[in-house]
Amino acid sequence: QKQRGGQIMLDYARFHNGLELELPEDQDFTEYSAVPRRGYYVRLRQLRKEVKNKDDPPRPVSRMAPAPWVPSPHNDAFPNKPYWAGDDDEQEDEQEENHGRPRKRACTKSNMPTKRQRFYKNFFPLSQEFILPEDESDEEEIPEYIIHKTPPTFMGIPREIRLQIYRSILTVQQPIQVHSGWKQLYWKEDLQLSTGILRVCKSVYEEACTVLYGANTFLYLLRDPSSSDASAIDSLATDDSWPVDDSSDDSDLDYEEEGASKCPARTQKERNINIAKYAHLFRKITIMAEANRYSACTQAGMAAAINVFARKVAKDGIGWEQGSDYIQTLIISVTPTSQQGNEDQESNFTFVNFFVPGCPVLSAIKAVDCRLLRIEVLTTRETRRGKTCSMSGTSSYRLDINRIHERLWDDRKRIGSEDKGSWAIPWMKLAKQSEGRIDELARHITAFCKQRGFEQQTTEGMDIDSPYWDDLKEDENED
Repeated sequence: QKQRGGQIMLDYARFHNGLELELPEDQDFTEYSAVPRRGYYVRLRQLRKEVKNKDDPPRPVSRMAPAPWVPSPHNDAFPNKPYWAGDDDEQEDEQEENHGRPRKRACTKSNMPTKRQRFYKNFFPLSQEFILPEDESDEEEIPEYIIHKTPPTFMGIPREIRLQIYRSILTVQQPIQVHSGWKQLYWKEDLQLSTGILRVCKSVYEEACTVLYGANTFLYLLRDPSSSDASAIDSLATDDSWPVDDSSDDSDLDYEEEGASKCPARTQKERNINIAKYAHLFRKITIMAEANRYSACTQAGMAAAINVFARKVAKDGIGWEQGSDYIQTLIISVTPTSQQGNEDQESNFTFVNFFVPGCPVLSAIKAVDCRLLRIEVLTTRETRRGKTCSMSGTSSYRLDINRIHERLWDDRKRIGSEDKGSWAIPWMKLAKQSEGRIDELARHITAFCKQRGFEQQTTEGMDIDSPYWDDLKEDENED
């Protein structure tokens, strides 16, 4: 016991890692709050001096820097030894570390039976001279620092950071133009979109698709077929397989003049979208109809494009199915013009019949579960300038309808709650008010067109359903 007490005192005098315990000074024992057991600390200080005089040999005075410690290329761990240890002790430390330590191998599971392993363990203890049969392989020994200090992979990064990386690679500011029932897109050269990260692995592909389809805005530009056959709605974008660049003139390399018609010189690079698989990931969609696309075929095509994201009626016939597609923002852009009727009829505006209650387009809009419905009424000049334009400072009109209360009320009816409390009445009123505003879209668009002088823009001389209607030069008074 006396020997053990002396060993404890020696450990307190100097720790194994070379650090020393801070001891109280002489003045700490004389003040008002004096430290007790002065003799214990005095004896500990004397013992520390004896240990230093015994263990620390006098070092020669030299102005040269000590030899640098060069780490091993196979082990980057810091050496676990006191600072006073010399070069002679390194070999002893390595022997102590390797002695009695299990080997780290690539194959940790043994192929030997359990009974045979127990026999070798009891009668043949492990040593440097004896190696078990399962260790007699050509596999390279895995160092321990590789097992514990392997750098994290890409999937080891927090998900929030991975999503930021996806957004910087897979999102663009301009809308992505699609056609053929949202299944194909126009791959333009100025579209700065790199999809190489989707081919890394399945986990990255599934995460990146949520950003690719959810963070971008997809533009469906309605281009009717040249014929008036309504059965050709499925090939709605056939005439626009080679889209016209708004910023280019008639001498574009993609076209060659042959008489009065334009012939495509080369086909655009197209990409396919599995809309049946990824429709639930879309969040922002825009459907645009140009000024000369006001025929019945365009109306049916717009309804078909919206119905891709429409909810399905529940099996019991009450409400909608759970887990349907959810669209955050649904934008419909039209360019109304004054259409001259018969002599006994007043002039009306195009595209107004698209939003009459009971028409296919309005029924499709109500079937889509969207948070915000936006109707953009553009002028012919703004449509010629580009597919995207600013609404400020122009004669355009934008009507926003918040449909979040419709969704909340539909969920309440699906659950079957019969509570008619005071807190449930505002939901019902706001949901009905939102539905009423959708039914009044035709009246609002007509009133806006009359207020902003859309009667001056007529359909006279306009080639209906022509893909080159906007190639004409603008009026001189536009400048």
